[in-house]
Amino acid sequence: MEYDDKILNYINREKDISQRKIAKHVGLSLGQTNIILHNLVKKGLLKMERITPKKVRYILTPQGIAKNAKRTYSYMVNAIKNVLSLEAELISVVEYYTTEGYTVYLDSKKMRCTINSGRL
Repeated sequence: MEYDDKILNYINREKDISQRKIAKHVGLSLGQTNIILHNLVKKGLLKMERITPKKVRYILTPQGIAKNAKRTYSYMVNAIKNVLSLEAELISVVEYYTTEGYTVYLDSKKMRCTINSGRL
């Protein structure tokens, strides 16, 4: 399943690709890639259109596009959750040290936090 998503994503981003390019991109053999591509066609996620006897064009079906969009949406939701979780953790750390009498400096350009004692 992992390779299905990688292949669909690659086909969605790249135009005029071959099975060799797909295999190299996802790190599979040509035979394994061929099997996965045919399974994606069977699942209705991909369409193969013969251009010449040796050249095939890969096209995502509406179902393939929807699967790709859903995976991207899920990734974005998880990334936002992670950022919010890190923000809450940072706020908790800052609150702890400020209540203990420390001064906290956040430098967003250098992505650094400095905590200094209030005493000299």
